[in-house]
Amino acid sequence: LPMRPESLVQLIGSGNTATVEAEWMRLLESVELSAATLSDYQPVLAELCRLGKTSLAEEWAWTAIETMSTRLPPMETLALGSAFLLAVGESQELRTQVAELYRAAYAGHERLDELVTKAGLTGGRPVRRALRTLDVCLPLKIGDYLAARDHDGVARIEAMDRAQWRITFSIGETTETLGAVELADRFRPAASTEFRVLRHYAPDQLARRLDRE
Repeated sequence: LPMRPESLVQLIGSGNTATVEAEWMRLLESVELSAATLSDYQPVLAELCRLGKTSLAEEWAWTAIETMSTRLPPMETLALGSAFLLAVGESQELRTQVAELYRAAYAGHERLDELVTKAGLTGGRPVRRALRTLDVCLPLKIGDYLAARDHDGVARIEAMDRAQWRITFSIGETTETLGAVELADRFRPAASTEFRVLRHYAPDQLARRLDRE
């Protein structure tokens, strides 16, 4: 059985990176390895970076993403790539690799490259903010709901200008337009069945649901 992430973190702490590297490669070779299991190994990369071995963390992350991309659907590889990029933080090579994963996962998506540029994934913007922009804005469609991150407001998407990546939404009685980065800073995606959304947009449906439950 592969070693647990916490055991590998301890080994790195004791300076034994050679054993950890061998374990990492053994992990990648195991056929039944899932993206979720591999994501649990984020702390191993974070520990390498903490100890100043960032180029090693980059190399291991890159190898893992490349290996898994041959076995997993693009969306799953993307989730793994994003998790590892967050663990490593600043890596131009991983940023570029993850941008490619977005292109594969959202192939054929209108104006994808413009959004990758606007989000600043391949440079310029902090990794977490760039990923958040892409994850919030790429799947958006007119009629989708968003929940505010800092109050209990709910917005509905009314129009999308993908050429400029400016998104118009209504919130209460008002209508606003924001760029993709600002929109993702303020809102997160919300399902139409979410309590908050029902309270604002379908109170009768919410009342029926509360009666039933």
